[in-house]
Amino acid sequence: MKIVCPIDNKNEVEVLISGGVDEFYCGYISKDWLNEYSAVCSPNRREWFDCNFNSLDDLKEVVDLCKKHKKPINLCLNSANISDNQYPLLIEELKQIKKLDFDSIIVSDIGLMVVLNKLGFEKIHLSCGTAILNSQSIDFFKNMNIKRIILPRQVTLKEFSSLREKNKDIELESFVLNDACKNLDGFCTFMHGFNKNYCGETVACNLPYEIGVYSVEKDIRKIRTASRKIKERIFSKKTTCGVCALYDFINVGMDAVKIAGRGKPMDKKIKDVIFVKKLMGEVEKSKNKSDFIKKARELYTETYNRLCSPEACYYEVD
Repeated sequence: MKIVCPIDNKNEVEVLISGGVDEFYCGYISKDWLNEYSAVCSPNRREWFDCNFNSLDDLKEVVDLCKKHKKPINLCLNSANISDNQYPLLIEELKQIKKLDFDSIIVSDIGLMVVLNKLGFEKIHLSCGTAILNSQSIDFFKNMNIKRIILPRQVTLKEFSSLREKNKDIELESFVLNDACKNLDGFCTFMHGFNKNYCGETVACNLPYEIGVYSVEKDIRKIRTASRKIKERIFSKKTTCGVCALYDFINVGMDAVKIAGRGKPMDKKIKDVIFVKKLMGEVEKSKNKSDFIKKARELYTETYNRLCSPEACYYEVD
């Protein structure tokens, strides 16, 4: 199972490889795109500059360096919607990008998938922004030259197992660390924010609001417990994590796990990669799932100097 990590400049490549990275992904916003549409209309769901390469020369350098080390690198063009008037510029840029020989393009917009196929891109990865939640949707996209599905964090461990069993002819990738959101990416149109205020107070989904739980359950204590758990997960500002699911992912045959975090400091990325790599090695050593989860929580505290918190989990583990 591969560890997939974000990269924002060429200086990160060799350091992250030494930590255990198997595959990279990055973003790109050209100066022409910025002049025409500004970063507000980022083609890759990251609106601030530190998360993106800004020139083809810089992109070529990082791609060549990854190729030198035999590590795949994928380009994010995963904006949920590319407008009609943006396509002429994007197509011209894609013709130049194709020459750089990225291993895949990560996309959400169906129209862009059609364009990529017409331009001869051989590998397309489907972003979590497409919100793939069942096998029927996977079957639909297989006809569009999709080689890998990046599944949303809202997919449960039981559903992961079912999707893997029914779709052995396509790669599946899941998130394992950082940047979980209260919303489902594929149904969200909020911007992430500017000036690296990523998911901060100014982002619309983090404005104050009230939530309630409506249920046919008659036991008021169960309703209150459910309400408390939901509020904890929705309003938590803690660093989110899904590493306890590594045990299940390895055993069901997940192809890759993704560390989120374009724009995060290199030290944070290295720490995350080493943490995930160590835990992957603990799966075979563990007596059972409970033993692994105990080790994962201990290593989490040791690595990040804070306790593991249930409200910060991506997935509900047994």
